[in-house]
Amino acid sequence: MRNAGKIVLALARWGLAAVFAYAGISKMQDPAAFASAVAHFKILPHALVNLVALGLPPFEILSAALLAIGPWRRLGAFNILILCLVFLAALASVAARGIELNCSCFGSASGEPVGVAIARDLVLLAVAAVLYWRLAICDSRTKPEHAKSPELSP
Repeated sequence: MRNAGKIVLALARWGLAAVFAYAGISKMQDPAAFASAVAHFKILPHALVNLVALGLPPFEILSAALLAIGPWRRLGAFNILILCLVFLAALASVAARGIELNCSCFGSASGEPVGVAIARDLVLLAVAAVLYWRLAICDSRTKPEHAKSPELSP
């Protein structure tokens, strides 16, 4: 049973990483269209739209890579958790203000209603939160005893 749990967590980790890698790569294929999608949310000042449109996709890809491989899996899970919270806040803002748009979460070719994007992001947020929590538990079990205590030794 313990191995089954590890397999499920690994599949969830790789699946979440794949989703965010795909999203980042899709957005990078047409940066102008993604910048336009960011602008349609009417949240950021115009001066920041291009910066976000150019910076977000590489950050998604980097976070996915951190989550998928290497010793920085917990950092990757944390980054994705924060991304999900930011995306949910942006989507909730659009919904609350009654702005009609199709979310371009997976690049300009996607485009789904805001309600669908919110539902999907809630699921992704839940997966990221569970992974972060489980990875934090695993990290605390594998740290040497002297690294667990914040106190300095004499």
